Amino acid sequence: MSVFTRVTAEELSAWLKRYAIGTLVDLQGIAAGIENTNYFVTTTDGRFVLTLFEKLGAAELPFYLNLMAHLARHGIPCPAPIADQGNKYLGTLNGKPATLVTCLPGVPVSSPLARHCERVGAVLADMHLAGRGYGGKLENPRGPRWWGAAAREIAPFLDEARRELLASELEFQARHRALDLPRGPVHADLFRDNVLFEGDRIGGVIDFYFAGIDALLFDVAVTVNDWCADPAGEIDGARAGALLAAYRAARDFTRTEGEAWPVLLRAAALRFWLLKGFALFRKSPVMWLFLVFTYWIAVALLGQIRYLGLATSTVLLPAFSVSFMAMCAVLERGGMLRPALLFSGFQNGLATLIALGVLYLLSVVAVLGIASLADAGALLQWVFYGQEPPQEGLRDGSVSRALVFAALAGAPVLMAFWFAPVLAAWNRMGAAQSLFYSFFAVWRNWRAFVVYGAALALAGLAFITAVTAAAIATSGQVEVLRFLGLIFTMLTLPTLFASFYASYRDIFPQDPVPADPPSNATGP
Repeated sequence: MSVFTRVTAEELSAWLKRYAIGTLVDLQGIAAGIENTNYFVTTTDGRFVLTLFEKLGAAELPFYLNLMAHLARHGIPCPAPIADQGNKYLGTLNGKPATLVTCLPGVPVSSPLARHCERVGAVLADMHLAGRGYGGKLENPRGPRWWGAAAREIAPFLDEARRELLASELEFQARHRALDLPRGPVHADLFRDNVLFEGDRIGGVIDFYFAGIDALLFDVAVTVNDWCADPAGEIDGARAGALLAAYRAARDFTRTEGEAWPVLLRAAALRFWLLKGFALFRKSPVMWLFLVFTYWIAVALLGQIRYLGLATSTVLLPAFSVSFMAMCAVLERGGMLRPALLFSGFQNGLATLIALGVLYLLSVVAVLGIASLADAGALLQWVFYGQEPPQEGLRDGSVSRALVFAALAGAPVLMAFWFAPVLAAWNRMGAAQSLFYSFFAVWRNWRAFVVYGAALALAGLAFITAVTAAAIATSGQVEVLRFLGLIFTMLTLPTLFASFYASYRDIFPQDPVPADPPSNATGP
């Protein structure tokens, strides 16, 4: 939830005349969240939540609103939509579909204990039982159909081993999904920030706008993956046991569900990384673009210094990556981006970050050195000196082999450096320790990173295709190609860094995030 569309008190007062809930007393924007515009609305009759839908259309929304109304009537502590005087839940405000729902008590629990997980398991079972009588139809938008479509797009860009792995996993999933698993309405997003607690009691379950019809067990798997994951991304046995025991006390698994549990637990883990990344970018696009452009200009200027420039920008990369992660943390808490945040990564553990930068530079040189075994150094000359590979190397495949060598040698390097800068800056780890933790965090979540890497490869291939088409259309005008490269960089880097942050928060949920970087607190 956040504020993307502004609503004034005058606009809302006029809109509220359609409702029998009194007159407007107070209007307060809700900064947290990533999908819709939300406000707390206080009237003379009570407190409500106003939601303006930024992505969902009027055709999809009745399923969600009617589901919430159905569950609320059956005693589930979820927001109840308020009908207007025409008995409609959905209206239009400032050009966006909009609705009013009841405001529920409580706050999210960021570090749940077993007793919290027990309550969540019980309320999830109650929702599934209450949903049996709901007649709405909407397939889970991130269900098996989406898996198949995404796989067809990704497969051409994977190597043979990964294509076989992806095909094998899809076949494995399909074999189990075809079994007779109980289906019904699922929340599909029952993460920690969508459950409100008053002490040990659940005051409300919110944000049903990813719901759909799917296997009930999939909903349980999504919930366990978030509520019961430890900082290393492993399932905590005590919390998972408490959640599942409470759920099964109300709705026990069938034998088929028991057999399918490991499959759906694995299937539920990956779907929000890039979505969260792009949503963070949408929160402050102008400042994001300004900061990325400033960074790009700085790197380009450094690149003009022969030899030293490229080495310097590589050494400073870990510190700048922490800066971009800090920007994401500020946005996640509803703060505003400021220019000084671009250098906030230089304020904590700078010596360690510089050490990581030096190690990264040496690693890149080593990887290119290994690749030189295949092409006599053509790829290394291309990267460091801008000297294009000889045509003979392109024809005989030696440069292609060098790229394969570089990818294979570079994979463990990327694994080690993926989270290392932020672990060093925010967790006070040394260089060696941060590299160790990063490597094994990626290793334990390798399936997610395979899909993530394939998506990045697909985006890169799309860019190369666009540049090639532009080069043909403009007869290779360098200025046009450079402009396209700049646009691509400015649009993709914010989402890329935001997805790094989303993956960090997903895999290290208990680890610290700076509450308010000094550069954000003091201004530019």
